[in-house]
Amino acid sequence: MRGITVTYSPAVAFPTVCLFLIISIILKWKTCSIDAFVQAKRVDDVYMCVPHGFQTLKEGHVLKLIRSLYGAKDARKLWFDLLSKGLISKGFTQSSLDVCIWYRKDIFIVLFVDDCGIAAKSEDIIDQLIANLNAKNYKLTQEETFNEFLGDNV
Repeated sequence: MRGITVTYSPAVAFPTVCLFLIISIILKWKTCSIDAFVQAKRVDDVYMCVPHGFQTLKEGHVLKLIRSLYGAKDARKLWFDLLSKGLISKGFTQSSLDVCIWYRKDIFIVLFVDDCGIAAKSEDIIDQLIANLNAKNYKLTQEETFNEFLGDNV
């Protein structure tokens, strides 16, 4: 992909994840994790060669990407921008100390690339947020618990 020269991976600081868990435990809030990634619409024109074995196009044709492609240099940034915009539209405030934290009075979220940790006063608040975002085509996958985050048992 020519023209895309910057790689950006939004990642919450590890001490912030520890603080997220400590606060969740102290407040006895419900936690879960969600996973989502390749959903952001492209804002620029990016083309790719037709993959081997794809036989519906003539030789020499290319495909125009409509959505972010997993592994593209800007995929993580596009996802971050999409999620941030969606959360802010739902009344969340983005932290000025760590841009991968969003919060409201009854819920807060941490983001590490495509893994989100959510803590809220109740499961209903979490379910409502996920349903609202999914209604806007976010296609989030919810894990039952926060037992595993970033590949580690918590």
